[in-house]
Amino acid sequence: MAGKVPPETVGTAAVKPLPDVDARVLSAFSHSCEAVLAAGLRQPSLRTVVRHSHPWFGPLDPAGWHFMAGFRLVLHRSQIERILMGLHGAK
Repeated sequence: MAGKVPPETVGTAAVKPLPDVDARVLSAFSHSCEAVLAAGLRQPSLRTVVRHSHPWFGPLDPAGWHFMAGFRLVLHRSQIERILMGLHGAK
């Protein structure tokens, strides 16, 4: 964050899951959740004039990105659980 806009364009293609994902993804997912929380806590303020464009919601400040990350991580955790249940034939 540090008051600078990342140079990369955010897009969905770069974050699609790989087809060979299995239950090991849960550990990596847990670490990513912790990293998002820690990144937000390190900042003196997530409300800044700096904006970075989201593919659907347009320019967001760090607070907007942090909120969206939390919302998406909850959704993705549910999706991971359903996918893994499907892989193991559970209903």
